Amino acid sequence: MSPHLITRVTVLGTGLIGGSFALALRKYAIDLHISGWDRPDTVREARARNVIDEAFATDLAPALRAADLIYIALPIGVTIDLLPEIARHAPKHALVTDACSTKLRIAQAAAENFSPPATALFLGGHPMAGREVAGIAQADADLFRNAPYALVTDSPDSREPSTSPPDRDPRVSAFLKLLEKIGARPLCTQRLHSVG
Repeated sequence: MSPHLITRVTVLGTGLIGGSFALALRKYAIDLHISGWDRPDTVREARARNVIDEAFATDLAPALRAADLIYIALPIGVTIDLLPEIARHAPKHALVTDACSTKLRIAQAAAENFSPPATALFLGGHPMAGREVAGIAQADADLFRNAPYALVTDSPDSREPSTSPPDRDPRVSAFLKLLEKIGARPLCTQRLHSVG
């Protein structure tokens, strides 16, 4: 999958980080269909602000059905609770990534639920960007510009942080290209089993 073949993105959580990611894609990576899933009032506001093309609330499966990239921008507890359902309903060709600030619990839950090629591929992530105030009203297309963006792999080959992809999977390469398009600086590192 090349970067231009990621045509459908679903953002789970359309607040500050998810909304900013969607706006950045809209500004810097044209011709993407962007769906959002969140609480009804939040996703309605995201749709009204033209942050997303399609809004979903409550049932998760329809939001995931056609996605090439699933971007999880939800609190860590909600993310962990939803990972089994995301793994069940995400298309097998999709890349699933998160924006949670802690990685150990997410990585453990992802390892329990995702096992390619039977499921989509999971790649842990964390943008080093944010604001003191949250919510879709604070979303900014340039929030990720010049910000480090950590991608976490379990690959034993990568003991030191690097800017190269954590593996050769084309879905990861396509996501890295999208991060670069929105101005982020991807940093790939191995998950440390002793830290959260």
